[in-house]
Amino acid sequence: MDESWCLIATCDHPAALVAVDGLAREARRRGERRWIDASSWRRGDLARAQSDLDAARSHYASVPADWVFNPPLWLAQVEAMAGNVPATVDLLIQAVARYRVRFVEHWADDADVAGEVAACIAEADPVTALRVGGFASASRTSGRADHAYPFDQARIEKRLAVARSLVTSEVADSAWQAGSAFGAGEAYDEAETSLRMMADRLGSVPETGR
Repeated sequence: MDESWCLIATCDHPAALVAVDGLAREARRRGERRWIDASSWRRGDLARAQSDLDAARSHYASVPADWVFNPPLWLAQVEAMAGNVPATVDLLIQAVARYRVRFVEHWADDADVAGEVAACIAEADPVTALRVGGFASASRTSGRADHAYPFDQARIEKRLAVARSLVTSEVADSAWQAGSAFGAGEAYDEAETSLRMMADRLGSVPETGR
């Protein structure tokens, strides 16, 4: 995790902005497009931390769609914070497809996508939400995946509490334990199936190129 991530995570927003500005200046000086895009990514994160969702959308949308990480995931996080369920579902379907095609070896992305899927499907499919959430949690606690921003983790945990409230404690514990033992392939098979069922009910299934 870089300096700007840590500053955003600890709510030192002024220092985070200084760090992001420094990253952008150095990237422009060197002509390194990848790091210019990285500064836009972090500006989007900072905007989300400050609940400026319009600014976050703008910063994330400025990152090329073929960038190395997962812009649909970041946009899904914005829409989740805005309470826009159809857009969140559509973007997470894209994020899962992108992960499955391009990021199978990118360990840090496992928990990010899975955690957001678990939060999204919590009410529609609580058992799957808890299985996928268990996978995300195990990935983080084992050190296989990075931690989420605290403001994202709090939002995800609130949604997982909703999922737990919809089933018995025995079912919830069993689902969580099962998910903790999942590999990424199994977790994302369940995640994608549940998201597509939710999209069908909402009347919108995006193209993913798969």
